[in-house]
Amino acid sequence: RGILQMPCGNCIYTQYYHAGHYAVDLFTRGGGPIYGAEDGVVIRSDYGWNGGYGNVIEVDHGNGLITLYAHNRELYVREGDRVTRGQRIAWMGNSGRVYGSTGIHVHFEVRVNGVKKNPLLYLQ
Repeated sequence: RGILQMPCGNCIYTQYYHAGHYAVDLFTRGGGPIYGAEDGVVIRSDYGWNGGYGNVIEVDHGNGLITLYAHNRELYVREGDRVTRGQRIAWMGNSGRVYGSTGIHVHFEVRVNGVKKNPLLYLQ
């Protein structure tokens, strides 16, 4: 298994990594907190559309590894903040480009040296 903690508790996968969707979507009934997957530094924390990501956070974990958490309702960290594994960084939402039944969820991406990878290879 991987090195990263799940970004939410009691998550249910609603969409997996595939061509055109280079991430996993995770849902917690009624929404819930989003956690940092590993220690790192926040390199982006933006409210708004953000290319369809909606309210989005990116964390740089070093060694070319970056995680992205999209569609949040609230953001609890700012650019430059240091975060720890399991720290609450956001609240799950449906901001940005969210289609129909996908509703409230977190879109979770893993990038290694700028290339989007299948998060299932990195999640514990």
